[in-house]
Amino acid sequence: MVALGLEMAGLESFQEGKFWPGGLYIENDKQEVHQLLNLKRASVWKLFDVGMMYKGHQLQKEVGGNATEGDGFVLGGVFIMDKDGRCMYEFRQKNFKKDAPIDEILQVLDKF
Repeated sequence: MVALGLEMAGLESFQEGKFWPGGLYIENDKQEVHQLLNLKRASVWKLFDVGMMYKGHQLQKEVGGNATEGDGFVLGGVFIMDKDGRCMYEFRQKNFKKDAPIDEILQVLDKF
């Protein structure tokens, strides 16, 4: 398994925190993979969402980090591909409050 990071900002602390044990690649400046996957950007108005502020505060307390670095508006996702390149699972963030359900990911991975 591999992970794709958006940019170099925060990479060192991400690696030090051991948040991902597999291969880690960084997107190019044109964000071509994000465009290919049709990943969206959040609106600036999402920053004022009370639920998002609460979740951000909780994450800051749990894992630390610097949320003021880099592009904070790109929404992410989880894509699980089989060895032939077919997408077996897809989760696209619509906002920053919701992440891919771990139980769904584990169900898909159990099939491999």
